[in-house]
Amino acid sequence: MIGAILKQVVGRGDIPSGVREAFRKAKREFGCRGLLIGGVVEMLGIALASLPRVFVCIDALDECLPKHPPEILELLRDIVQG
Repeated sequence: MIGAILKQVVGRGDIPSGVREAFRKAKREFGCRGLLIGGVVEMLGIALASLPRVFVCIDALDECLPKHPPEILELLRDIVQG
């Protein structure tokens, strides 16, 4: 879900250079196997910091496994406070 939020934020076409560099670094380190959540969270934080205001609407949290909504909300809180 965090990856989907990142995709929407950078999908406008303005990909911050920090996000590009974090992606390149992760690609080198993990051999194109996909990003770890920490890398995605880092990139989302960089992307959000480049915008004046962002609203995130998340639907269907009640349909996730019970352990996931608190984790997602905690990650988003950490990004905003970071």
